[in-house]
Amino acid sequence: MNALENKNWILATLLIPLAMSLIAVSSVNVALASIGKGLQTTDAQLQWVLSGYTLVVGVTLVPAGRLGDMYSRRTMFIFGLIAFVTGSFLSGLAPSALSLNAARVIQGVGAGMYSPQIMGMIQQFFQGRERAKAFGLLGMVVSFSVALGPVLAGAIISLAGFESGWRYIFFINLPLGIIGVIFGLKFLPAENTIPQERRQDLPIWLRLDFVGAALLLGAIVSLLIPFTFRTWHWWLPMLLVLAGALLIAWVKWESACQERGHAPMVDLSLLKIQSFSVGMATAAIYFMGATSMFVVMAMFVQNELGYSPLVAGVLGLPNAVLSAVGSRWGSLNVLNKGRKIVVLSLCVIVFGALLSLLVFAGIIYFKLSVWWLLLTLGIIGFGQGVFGSTNQTLAMDEVPAATGGTAGGLKQTTERIGTSIGSALMTGLYFTVSAVWAAGPAIMLVFAMAAVVVSLAALVAVFDMRRAALFPEGGE
Repeated sequence: MNALENKNWILATLLIPLAMSLIAVSSVNVALASIGKGLQTTDAQLQWVLSGYTLVVGVTLVPAGRLGDMYSRRTMFIFGLIAFVTGSFLSGLAPSALSLNAARVIQGVGAGMYSPQIMGMIQQFFQGRERAKAFGLLGMVVSFSVALGPVLAGAIISLAGFESGWRYIFFINLPLGIIGVIFGLKFLPAENTIPQERRQDLPIWLRLDFVGAALLLGAIVSLLIPFTFRTWHWWLPMLLVLAGALLIAWVKWESACQERGHAPMVDLSLLKIQSFSVGMATAAIYFMGATSMFVVMAMFVQNELGYSPLVAGVLGLPNAVLSAVGSRWGSLNVLNKGRKIVVLSLCVIVFGALLSLLVFAGIIYFKLSVWWLLLTLGIIGFGQGVFGSTNQTLAMDEVPAATGGTAGGLKQTTERIGTSIGSALMTGLYFTVSAVWAAGPAIMLVFAMAAVVVSLAALVAVFDMRRAALFPEGGE
């Protein structure tokens, strides 16, 4: 097998599990009603089917990325994949809400273990245009998987029955997971990311930054938990204050570790790479606005317009197709056109969101067909595809390959935090306005706010574009 064929098999090995995890997440969104009916869950138990998984993935990403950088990305990838498949199988068999949520924790740990290794290995094995194309394919897989999940879930539930169809949504991960493990053992190079002699020279308490890990995990948990509750509790703001305090303590501890010559959990010099830190901030703000649009749209189409989950999923298909096209186009042009494409992609998303707002107004007040959303959501999809591949490539461009997993885990963590905050705020806005006024104005307001948030991401991208123009070599 020549070098090009080997790289193609490596990329296929990495992208199959990525597709599996994203299909699992997006399909569960549609299956919640089926799960609630089949297991007779309370609203709180049903909420934790999503929130618990998100929380566990969020706290696992950075430590897993660091362990992959230090020891073996291949090992972390394979064991994470095994854990994910095990959690999926147990989720499908779950006899109660408690056992389902416990199985989802195992699934979340697995996804958190192998996800940052994907970024790390792309960073390790691909350079230049090859890396841009790899991230473009990654964006295509993300787009198709996220859109395929709801359609697949709707079809499975329709065929297998409303009360038990949700179980098969988890079971479909088994064959994909087994293929991923076999491919991982066969095609991923069995090499460590730092030399063996360096690890042997360090005692265990210096090799692993347990205090840094505890501080960062505490900060992430404290930050995410308030956005997993739909009802107000007096102690939720205190958790946000605690998150800030723990984050400050974590930064000081990591700095002290580096000064003493120990290995920190996260090399803070990563945050001094402006292309990475600004790209990460842009992505976090973008995810805060863009991802929540589809969650609220699915609820409105089903609950207010009376369409099935399958129809709600089909409305997202042009979004997926054009997102794949956008990912491909972005990956082919990012190295020539640079950060201008990132700004352009965010402007396209804002334009599509505002057009969707007008379509919703037509649906509500003028009986316009819901299928007009295929056009406007497709425009959003093209922008999302371009943004995903180009921002990913530019953000990771100056990151050393040795810390690619840690950087990938850190970036994915901020994106999940952005998604969690955005989903909580946008769904909260939707439910509040629906209760006080009506669901029609609520969905329009959500898309308007999403356009505002993505516009803020565009402003950050403009700042990054101007910085890159002033310092083309990545200098200060």
